[in-house]
Amino acid sequence: MVTSEAGADLVVTGAKAVATCDAEHRELAGGWVAVTGGLISAVGGAADPRPAARETLDASGCLVTPTPTITCTRTSPGRMPPSPAARCSSG
Repeated sequence: MVTSEAGADLVVTGAKAVATCDAEHRELAGGWVAVTGGLISAVGGAADPRPAARETLDASGCLVTPTPTITCTRTSPGRMPPSPAARCSSG
């Protein structure tokens, strides 16, 4: 579980599973995702304590996949680089 220091703006709760994009590529059954300031601030499974939040969203029965933002850029107007790896980066 990753925790946040302060309360979250939103916690998505009750997911059938949360599929993480961390190094372990975990799937957290009954998981939740906290969002603070528009960014993912915490994730956890059913047994992990959730942070306090201003709002909650019930995701019962859903697969939740919090991911980093993918940005794509063009190398020159109207022309894309040949490789998807050269074209897109996460961050």
